[in-house]
Amino acid sequence: MALDGRADVEAVARFAQRTAETLVARDPEHLTLAFSKAERHGRLFLDTGRNTYSATYAAPYALRALPGAPVSAPCAWSELGRIRPQSVTLRTMAARLAAVGDPWADLRAQPATLP
Repeated sequence: MALDGRADVEAVARFAQRTAETLVARDPEHLTLAFSKAERHGRLFLDTGRNTYSATYAAPYALRALPGAPVSAPCAWSELGRIRPQSVTLRTMAARLAAVGDPWADLRAQPATLP
């Protein structure tokens, strides 16, 4: 789901934070808001800090400056728990797109409005 652009940056940041808090409350065994890797204990970090004005993030399909050239690739919900950051790399990206396509291809098909 994509947003339609009507909400301002602050509203989107509040929505992202509340959504993350709700998800963590529902599944604290697997999800966390802890920024420190030492505090995550293998849980998935829901990073809502990227939803603020001038925040930096890894754009979709961007190469990461790490050994093995991992790619910041979007994934489908069905891949969560199976895919690892190191498994999508510059060398494997073309095969991945050929096999599973672009999970975000229809992202803007029906944009949503924040309440």
